[in-house]
Amino acid sequence: MKKMISHLEKLGFTRTECLVYIQLVKAGQSNGSQIAKLLNMSRSSVYSALNTLYEKGVVFLINSSTSEYVAEDPQQLIARMKSNYADSFSFLTKEFANLYQKERTHDFINIKGEDVFIEKVKSLILEAQKEILINTCHDLKYFKAELQEVLARGVRVIVFTFDPIDKMDLDIELYYNPIDLDEMCEEIRFMVVVDLKKVIIGSNRDTDVLMGTFTENPLLVSIVAEHIHHDIYFMKLKQQLKRNLFGPEIVLNSLLEKRI
Repeated sequence: MKKMISHLEKLGFTRTECLVYIQLVKAGQSNGSQIAKLLNMSRSSVYSALNTLYEKGVVFLINSSTSEYVAEDPQQLIARMKSNYADSFSFLTKEFANLYQKERTHDFINIKGEDVFIEKVKSLILEAQKEILINTCHDLKYFKAELQEVLARGVRVIVFTFDPIDKMDLDIELYYNPIDLDEMCEEIRFMVVVDLKKVIIGSNRDTDVLMGTFTENPLLVSIVAEHIHHDIYFMKLKQQLKRNLFGPEIVLNSLLEKRI
């Protein structure tokens, strides 16, 4: 009984309405006074619930002189509600998708917390159709299932990292540029570009919690994609020339370099 009431409440019924409907299903034809007595509830609350259920088409008034009601067949009620909810879900899915595309394409959505960030990255990975660019020091095991799915669809996955990362037998293109241990930090850093249309970036630097931003803004998408490409270009040049390219003749003595 408790589980039935709980599920009915999730479908928009009040607890009183649940009890009244269930009682009508069990007892058959009844009036408010009879139901109130059986449920040990006030007649006013029972009749109020009956009126609401009647307006929803969940119960039927079969004798106006005696105010007797009968419940709609539960199987028919469930089938009708299921159909109504399915229609509503389908309609809202399309309408919100159109609204999002038209009005929020270039918005910046802030994300707080590592768990929330990871879930957003997972969903973004699954949207990929052609290519994913990733720059991270984060363990890829959290995204193994999602990466396997898109790789099976033929999506190209390019990953750059400064930390050793386990490929887990995934058919990804992994570029690893090791740095000295004393230069390494415990910062969680993440950049993901999908199909050169969407990007998510995040870091826990200078904060106790991972903070991120998601957007479809073309400018930020291009900037992050270029950043990942340049990291890979720089690594390849270092390997070809067999020397560290980041020397005194290169640096600008900028605030960013001093912070690094």
